[in-house]
Amino acid sequence: MSQPHQLREIVTPREIAATTDLRRRLQLFCEARENEEYEAIKACLVERPQFRLGGGLDTFAWSGTRFSKKDVVLALQAMNADVEFEVFICDDVIVHEDRAAILWHAQVQHRLTGARAQVEGMDHILLKDGLIEWFVEVYDATPFRYIAMGISPEALPPAMTMD
Repeated sequence: MSQPHQLREIVTPREIAATTDLRRRLQLFCEARENEEYEAIKACLVERPQFRLGGGLDTFAWSGTRFSKKDVVLALQAMNADVEFEVFICDDVIVHEDRAAILWHAQVQHRLTGARAQVEGMDHILLKDGLIEWFVEVYDATPFRYIAMGISPEALPPAMTMD
């Protein structure tokens, strides 16, 4: 069974709306994702975002593109029903005009199998009036596939090389 992780201070939609610094707003978005604060997540999005979570529809119900705040929340809730993000850390938030990138890593545990994995990813974001209009999350889905089967990738032998 997983150890509960220490939640950060709650992020509120009001705090997000009051933040004009785009880098800080995206950091709050990361914190809201880690803490499953769906109202705060919605406060970061335009009314009709284009929001794509990676992974492959063949494996994960949460994968694919969503076009409304409600559907974004439903996808994130589906992800969080399968996988607990014990740690979700934004390593870097880069903002240039209306474009942003978030580099992140996470420690995840599958809720049914109990298997754990380390995951790294990147979010590519386009902003409109300081809100997320377009979002694409890119990561290697292999660790998620392994933990769904009950295998912790760190327990696997190292890959063979041709040395």
